[in-house]
Amino acid sequence: MRTGAAGQEEGRRWDVHGSLLEHSSRPLYLLGGAAEDTASKWLVGIWEGTQRLGVYETSVTVEFKDGGNWELEVTSGPCRGSKARGSATVSGTAVELKGQYYQTYGPCGPSYLAYSLMRADGALEGTGIGAANVTFNVSWKRGK
Repeated sequence: MRTGAAGQEEGRRWDVHGSLLEHSSRPLYLLGGAAEDTASKWLVGIWEGTQRLGVYETSVTVEFKDGGNWELEVTSGPCRGSKARGSATVSGTAVELKGQYYQTYGPCGPSYLAYSLMRADGALEGTGIGAANVTFNVSWKRGK
């Protein structure tokens, strides 16, 4: 692991903590981090949509902020009113979110939350894992 200032040499890029960001010519953008780029600005703003596990569907609102952080609120279902927050990593059209519930209702106890999403036709689609420790399908669109 390399330590010191964020840098780039011989096709490798490191963040300020010495973690290798990439080893190729394909860019990786950490929102709010040393590798932030305007290419990730498409994500900033309000997104709304559903999270589905079998026949169960929950609605959520997610706000992505300039600093790379996000906040999510569950707006329907048994966890309605629960809130989570975390950080996002963007690589091209791929978005990885990691965070935790900090205000919970119903079965959404304080727990880890992660998403692996892709931008497609103006939406974010993919999977997440949360309070039930089970993978669910995600479909979010830019809110109004």
